[in-house]
Amino acid sequence: MGDILVGLYGSDTRTRVLVAGVSGTFLAYAEDANCTPEHGRVQYARAALSAALERAGAAADRVLAFAAGVVGLTSLTGDDHWARPIARDLGPAADVGFVGESKVAHVGAFGGAPGIIALAGTGSSVFAVTDEGRDLFNSDLCDNAQAGERSLGARLITCIAAEEDVAADAPFVQEALSLLGFADAARLRKSLLEREDPDGIFFVGRLVTAWAARGAPLALAICDEGAGELAHGVRLLAPFFRDRPVAVAAVGRVASSPYMQAALGRSLADPPGRFRVAPPLYPPVVGAVLLASQRVGKPLSPDAARQLAARVPGGGAGVG
Repeated sequence: MGDILVGLYGSDTRTRVLVAGVSGTFLAYAEDANCTPEHGRVQYARAALSAALERAGAAADRVLAFAAGVVGLTSLTGDDHWARPIARDLGPAADVGFVGESKVAHVGAFGGAPGIIALAGTGSSVFAVTDEGRDLFNSDLCDNAQAGERSLGARLITCIAAEEDVAADAPFVQEALSLLGFADAARLRKSLLEREDPDGIFFVGRLVTAWAARGAPLALAICDEGAGELAHGVRLLAPFFRDRPVAVAAVGRVASSPYMQAALGRSLADPPGRFRVAPPLYPPVVGAVLLASQRVGKPLSPDAARQLAARVPGGGAGVG
């Protein structure tokens, strides 16, 4: 009979694995590169899992329950065939479950309670678990919240190309152009027209939230647009909740940045009392451990979850 719980969170950028005892005692933590399985990167998840178990001094057959939230999965069952090799070395008695990364982020944000997460890291989405336990994405209602780093970066590039910045934005714009390898906006426009390096131009998104914290007008405007996109997704899912206020948490490197959190709160403040925006309770990888514990009927206490969260490097609830 296994005696440890393992949670894995695989985002677009990193794989995180947390190992705990059945009572919630912290045993080990490990990270590796992103594990997007359809891109042939399962080995990084397997490496992170192996490293975490080794640090815990635990053999794979001691795993009672393993829950993994992996980017690219959208349902609780049926589309996890390409992710299953992650847990290939676990003992046959282990309870193994795969869900999308949004699910474990939601469990971490609310500890299993209903609510809506506005998730923005590398990409973005809005995900809800309703009062009735129904899982819903904003995309289920034909919405596509453009608020992740890719979207913010693309918006920044087009704003620079259109020369929509003002004098106060000069240091921000210059840093973005330098990161992209262009001397000025004219050369950026030329590159866009010639379709040169169409993928590499989208990695300046994290500059936007950093410069919003410094008050750069263009960064603030782009963040306000992104927050508005997330808020629209939240409002789209809110009618599926009976009770008010609806709990909302901002999750991810972009959404949880100070300015974006504040902008999201402002966007959802009207009408008063419809939403309650609060930080996530725990990081997504703790959500994965909580899900593992629930799957085998041994749910961890809030105190145990808090202690696990305190041992996760950074202690944050971000993704990506």
